[in-house]
Parts: sequence; C-alpha cells; structure tokens
Amino acid sequence: MLTAVVTWAVKELVPFLKEWLDAKIDANTRGAITRTIEAGVRAAEVLLAGQPGAEKLAYVTGLVSGAHKVDDEELRAFIEEAVYRMKRQGEGAAGDDAAATAG
Repeated sequence: MLTAVVTWAVKELVPFLKEWLDAKIDANTRGAITRTIEAGVRAAEVLLAGQPGAEKLAYVTGLVSGAHKVDDEELRAFIEEAVYRMKRQGEGAAGDDAAATAG
C-alpha cells in the first residue's frame, strides 16, 4: 500500500516540480544575464565615452556572449531593454548615444 502511494505521489508531483525548477533556473539565468548586461552598459559608457553606440553595443555583446549562452536576437533585446530602462532611471546610458547603443 505504501509503495502504491509513493509511486502515485512521485508520478503526480514530479512533473510539477520539474516545471517549477525549470522556471526557477530560467529566472535565475535571466537575472544573471540582465546584471551582466547592466554592468557592461555602465562599463561601456565609461570606457568607450565619446565612441559611437555601435562600438558600445559590440563591447556589451562580446562581454555577455563570453559569459552566457544567449542567441543574438535575444541578446540584442536584453541590451535594448537594459539601455532603455537605465536611460529612464537616469543612469548608465546617457542621451542620444544610448539610443545609438540600442539601435
């Protein structure tokens, strides 16, 4: 009887636990990517001050692709979102150069 209950519990609970763990890992990975991008944008603003936005974008892209496995399209979206958010908060990316970084 106990074996049947344990078997049933495992069969019913494992899919939910797997889904929860997958979501948790994904959220943690996204958080790490976002933090890396924000640090990269701030660094690009300092290290590449006065350089075109395309060079800053290349710097951040290289930094993130070396640290995380993200496809190019998703990486670009992450960077654009970070630049936009930081610009709205008044930090990191500044002025028209920030728009060039993201665009």
